[in-house]
Amino acid sequence: MDGPNVPRSDVAAETDASSVRASVAAYLYLVASQDEIPEEAKNQKQVPTSFVRHVVSLPDAQVLGCRSFLADLGLSGFLMTATDAEVLLEFMAETFLRQYEHERSEVAIGTILDVMAG
Repeated sequence: MDGPNVPRSDVAAETDASSVRASVAAYLYLVASQDEIPEEAKNQKQVPTSFVRHVVSLPDAQVLGCRSFLADLGLSGFLMTATDAEVLLEFMAETFLRQYEHERSEVAIGTILDVMAG
């Protein structure tokens, strides 16, 4: 999945089959990575560092595909360390704001705003 194959409008991106697959895969990775959280911190909803590393290692199209999951994750009360949030936002700024194919994409800009809002 290369960048040009990513739908540029929100409606098309949310209803695309590859977006559903990317969101499900991100959710499964989040669930699987919960094992790294210490027992005493498990009662707090926390985003593991390995999940953030996984997201920033994904191809552009998959990150954009899981936009709705990332937005919901931020609004669901899951906590992220300041370092992890910085890594994620820097990745998105570098990837989506500095590449011509994404700089005017409704989906790319919306993804960044959704993550910032969360």
